[in-house]
Amino acid sequence: MTLPIVRSTAYAEDLIAIWTHVAWDSVEAADRLVERINAIIGRLAAKPALEMHQFPDGLRGRRQTPTTE
Repeated sequence: MTLPIVRSTAYAEDLIAIWTHVAWDSVEAADRLVERINAIIGRLAAKPALEMHQFPDGLRGRRQTPTTE
């Protein structure tokens, strides 16, 4: 079961800020990072029971927001 992905305004603003920060050094790296973030969001939507320790260490410092149905 894939859950719908709802992207808030805060998500969009954060993603733009992240992209802009990384793009100062490399636009290509910023694009890859955004693609990676979106891919992980898709994985979580497809398998919401995944535990966070299954994700790569490259995403340390991520925010975790509990949700309810």
